[in-house]
Amino acid sequence: MLRIGVCEDDSKYRESLAFLLEKYLHHRENDLIIEEFSTGDALLQWLEKHQGELDICFLDIEMPGKNGMETARNIRKKDAQMLLVFLTGYREYVFDGYEVDALDYLLKPVRERKLQEVLERARKLLSRKERDRFTFRNKEGIYRIPKNHILYFYSDRRKIYLVTSANVYGFYGKMEQVEEQAGEEFVRIHQRYLVRARAVLKVEKSQVFVPVSGKEGIQPEALPMSRSYQKAALLSFMKAILEGEE
Repeated sequence: MLRIGVCEDDSKYRESLAFLLEKYLHHRENDLIIEEFSTGDALLQWLEKHQGELDICFLDIEMPGKNGMETARNIRKKDAQMLLVFLTGYREYVFDGYEVDALDYLLKPVRERKLQEVLERARKLLSRKERDRFTFRNKEGIYRIPKNHILYFYSDRRKIYLVTSANVYGFYGKMEQVEEQAGEEFVRIHQRYLVRARAVLKVEKSQVFVPVSGKEGIQPEALPMSRSYQKAALLSFMKAILEGEE
């Protein structure tokens, strides 16, 4: 599954690039989703609710309002993983991409061969990062969320809910399977709760606190910790603290 963003104010170029992406990736990806944006602000607003969901973003540098470089700087404040590719009609902008660790740039009008080269490099990089993502499917499609964006999972009846600082995703599954896929950095604290150890702010008696976004900024949210999981969970939290200090 590959989710790509195209941020370009000129609808002609935006639709043309989306067409080329579909043409090249249609038979290479089981699920391809292309999100289109006409301004940097529109992209950033979308990312507020969909943090970590874009694998690659193609950004036009010369846009009204927030240009591509300003938009990229804002993206990098919250997401160091997204692959960025700049679109530009002028070669002099090319070296600006190093500031935000851009993968590459494409001169407009975009040439198919160059686009294919960029996409092949991107797919190789993304395949290496796959182990650092949690993959699931729901009725909206397949998602790959970076594990370091996840705060915790919880189950309710037959559904699992994945919670990040920006969003909550639901999908059908079993907590035992989620625990196995999530890996050692996640700790079981309750029959219904699995938390990322390094996301924990503090532990008090039978509760674990994680930071969540609210109207008043970041606030601690309490999660229940049952007695049967307490000893193993506390050891895992201590290990995470010691590893973080190395």
